[in-house]
Amino acid sequence: IRDSSVTGVQTCALPISGGALIVTPAIVLWVLDHTIKWSRGQSIEFGITTFFLGLVTWIVFQGGQAMTGPHYPLGFLTLSVLIWIAVRFEPRETATAILLTIGIAIWGTLRGSGPFTVSNSNESLLLLQAFMALITVTALGLSVSAREQKHTELALKELNKTLERRIQDRTSTLQSTVEQLKECDCLKNAFVGIVSHELRTPVTSIKIFAKNLFDCFDGQLNEKQQHYVSRIQYNADRLSRMLNELLDLSKIQEGVLEVHPTVLSVQEIANDLWEAFEPLAQQKSISMNMANMTHLPKVYGDRDKLYEIFANLLENAIKFTQAGGHVEIGAQVLDDLYIKVHVSDTGCGISPEHLPKIFDKFYRVTSSAVNVPGSGLGLSIAKGLAELHGGSITVESAPGQGSHFFVTLRSAA
Repeated sequence: IRDSSVTGVQTCALPISGGALIVTPAIVLWVLDHTIKWSRGQSIEFGITTFFLGLVTWIVFQGGQAMTGPHYPLGFLTLSVLIWIAVRFEPRETATAILLTIGIAIWGTLRGSGPFTVSNSNESLLLLQAFMALITVTALGLSVSAREQKHTELALKELNKTLERRIQDRTSTLQSTVEQLKECDCLKNAFVGIVSHELRTPVTSIKIFAKNLFDCFDGQLNEKQQHYVSRIQYNADRLSRMLNELLDLSKIQEGVLEVHPTVLSVQEIANDLWEAFEPLAQQKSISMNMANMTHLPKVYGDRDKLYEIFANLLENAIKFTQAGGHVEIGAQVLDDLYIKVHVSDTGCGISPEHLPKIFDKFYRVTSSAVNVPGSGLGLSIAKGLAELHGGSITVESAPGQGSHFFVTLRSAA
């Protein structure tokens, strides 16, 4: 009686475990998603794979005496097909395939056929339950993992597409903005050039009339009238210089400034600069020193443009150096191709936050120690002219330690 009771319990455990492991997942998965969204190729693939799975399972569990007996590995031939289905399809299809496999396996085992059939029926059922649990957990687990991976890949692809679209949109917007800024910059340069050119004529007339007042009424103007006329001349000259700077900067930015290079001596340019600026330095009680540069190789450039570069640098050096200070101009050979000319001073220096912008047009460094007038164009023009000659201009400075400007020029050697 006890043996029959145990047999009955173990026999009843088979459909219970089968329902819990196989039937329930299949029903739940089909209820949650009962729509079929296969393509024609997927439908054909699932049909062929399911037929092959059924065929293999039938051969293993219904194959007659040759497949009957404790040949446990044979039962797991079906697992390879189930793994394929788990990887290629969703958990719903995998549960359906498992249900088909287990149905054939149970039927064959109950009929006394298959690799799990042994002399003891209870042992056969226990082996079959272990087989059912193993292939169900393995196939469904693999199917869920594969689905999550597919969903993750799809999400990543969609994210990549979204990012690409955003990048393209942002790039398009930036390109449009850059084009608009370039157009505005070109219009601004053209406007500055036109206005500067048109203003030169009246400014020249003012200068001529002011000079005529001095020449024609020499000795006839009282002290107050002479002061007014001199102020007219001074401001007319200042406005004329500013207009010339604007025109030069506009031409440099538009790439239309003409350069007429020749072979030049750095020493000759330095001598001209000394004659022009040494009196100005003496007026401010600033000592000015010029190194001997006769041994340097000659450079290839436009004399007037190179003079303008160093004139701007020397003028700034004298402006921002207080009485008793020192200004120096010198040069050295970098290599066979370049010569570096430096203009140094012992002035107030430049703060680190101003150094990156020092060559921007209209940028002026405000200092409580020194307050000098200017347009903020001199260094920008100097940089543009240096680059037109294939060279460069750099600066080293610190507050209270003066400034050192370096101009690199191509050697004519």
